[in-house]
Amino acid sequence: MRLESAFRHGYSRGAVTPTETKRPDADLPLPPLEIAGRAGALDRADPHGDYERIGRLCRNAIVSRLPPGWSWKGRSALDFGCGAGRVLRHFAPEADLCEFHGCDIDEPATAWARKHLAPPFKLFRSRETPPLERPNAAFDLVWATSVFTHLVHETWSRWMLELHRLLRPGGILMASYLGERQHWILGERWDDERIGMNVIHAGLEWDCGGPVVFHSEWWLRAHWGRAFEIVSIEEDGLENQGLVVMRRRDVTLTPEELDRAEPDEPRELSAAIHQGRQLYTEAAAQRRIARDMTRRVGELALPADSTRGELQDARKQLAALEREYARVTQSRSWRMTAPLRHAGSVVRRLRARRPPTWGAFERRTGS
Repeated sequence: MRLESAFRHGYSRGAVTPTETKRPDADLPLPPLEIAGRAGALDRADPHGDYERIGRLCRNAIVSRLPPGWSWKGRSALDFGCGAGRVLRHFAPEADLCEFHGCDIDEPATAWARKHLAPPFKLFRSRETPPLERPNAAFDLVWATSVFTHLVHETWSRWMLELHRLLRPGGILMASYLGERQHWILGERWDDERIGMNVIHAGLEWDCGGPVVFHSEWWLRAHWGRAFEIVSIEEDGLENQGLVVMRRRDVTLTPEELDRAEPDEPRELSAAIHQGRQLYTEAAAQRRIARDMTRRVGELALPADSTRGELQDARKQLAALEREYARVTQSRSWRMTAPLRHAGSVVRRLRARRPPTWGAFERRTGS
């Protein structure tokens, strides 16, 4: 029996009986919005409700795609890219049976999760590149939601092989992806033959969302399928993302072997050409933005330059006046008229101190 039919034999998607008797996260705190929002945009009307809903949706998608007869007892699972535990928190009912781990590169999110969700979960921070601080064959199940949707050509194959290393023989990996249903993010008409693995916003900082990666099904089967047996690929597996279910192959590969173009696959070339054109367009747009910013900065600097010039002119005029004052006060005529200036100042002081009635008397007498 083929692996896919064996994997699905005896159950349909969503037929797994829930193990929880109450809402699984009922006793666990929710992260503050500044932490929760780092995992993605949330509904403004009810952000915490949306955060909880997405986590439960992912949890149910994972559980419903486990093979028949799956038991949590004695198992070990990893949420790769767990953030603040949006999905992991919904496995609290199984935490007495299974050892759940979670990791993420986001320090604020993992710090919050370690403080509030451990125990029962074991959480740690990962680096942007492998390895993870866990031994070989440590897990029976790994899931990665909204992770490979951001890993570019330089890193995806290394992380895929790292998860392969961490899985036990026959272990299961579930990973989300962006496909044709999400083409509106791509900003162009979807063409499966020229997508392959397609990266936009390369180099964008993680705090701004990071790069965004799209995959065609044929590319996933060709490349991910080298390290894993592809059980299923579903475009609507996670509502707004697709989901790939895989079982670990007993193979040894390098990142270069995982990444290399599929032989005799013409779509690899068309996808590479399309990716190159996209990157050129993005680079040209960034150059235009840089030129506009340079121009605007120059325009903003003009008033400052003008003010600086006026200030310099004023200083020159003041210096000239000071020199003229020094020249006048040192002249012979200035020294000769000094007694007259002194007498005038004495008269002005006396007038300032005289009674107010003196002024009226002077006006009447004409004095």
